[in-house]
Amino acid sequence: MATPPENLPDDVPESLVSYLTPLNLLPRNAVWHRLQGGQTNRLWHLCGDGAPVVVKLFSTSGTTPLFPNDPAQEALMLHHLAPQGLAPALLHSGTCAAGAVLLYAHQTGTPWQTDASRAGQLLQRLHNTPAPANLRQIHGGSAMVEAQVAQMWPQLDSALQDQLTRLKPQTKIRASDQICLLHGDPVPGNILIGESAAQDMLIDWQCPAVGDPAEDLALFLSPAMQQIYRGTALSTREYDGFLNAYDDTKIGARVIEMAPWHHWRMAAYCGWKATKGSPAYAAALPLEVEALIRCSKMPSN
Repeated sequence: MATPPENLPDDVPESLVSYLTPLNLLPRNAVWHRLQGGQTNRLWHLCGDGAPVVVKLFSTSGTTPLFPNDPAQEALMLHHLAPQGLAPALLHSGTCAAGAVLLYAHQTGTPWQTDASRAGQLLQRLHNTPAPANLRQIHGGSAMVEAQVAQMWPQLDSALQDQLTRLKPQTKIRASDQICLLHGDPVPGNILIGESAAQDMLIDWQCPAVGDPAEDLALFLSPAMQQIYRGTALSTREYDGFLNAYDDTKIGARVIEMAPWHHWRMAAYCGWKATKGSPAYAAALPLEVEALIRCSKMPSN
């Protein structure tokens, strides 16, 4: 019978260890290392005698107006995409007293930092993969963005409300007629870069969807998300390199067409997160406002 590990870090709930130990899926003599970077849930890398694993403990209050936090959907996606090398292999999903739990194989690699072409190629590979059934639908377009911002609007401070009212895009854009499987949150921290492009994959699959591919691309390109996860927004060269590597002129054009709306929404989201006590999002908010202003000055086609 498996025995609970000793010398656990203080942040590991006892109920989580008690739940996992009898499953006999953890490495023997496992050492728990907290993984950094997750903005919502808690993750640990366990290494010892045997294959390393990742334990993910879901927050009970992790859903936001833009990003669901659904452990069942993540389990579905790991099962669906691991055979294609697009996600880690799922070992177990369940629930303990501390919350929903996923256990999956640890992947070698590093969170994305440079070479935007690798990220573009990976998202194109994902978007060309058939989707499983019963995913949420996000078909994009200006009406969807307005509805999302409306959910956050009452909690934004009045100064930001005034600024976003002045800067709100005026061009209405229809929902996309081109839909595909989406990650839903492909920020740098959720992209693992392997030794080769074929080994690159995506993690943190709690908010997948079927919908407008520009939604995924806009999240990766977001100045705020880049600032939060890697410390700086993309350069023009990186931005162009990402879209060139994605290699779809129609979708690339839609990303640019939707950019004012996406920056407007992300500025609202940063403001919303700031009201929840996030200094990282508060600091990133001006980047989205600046990008929105730049878009408003660009001549329309």
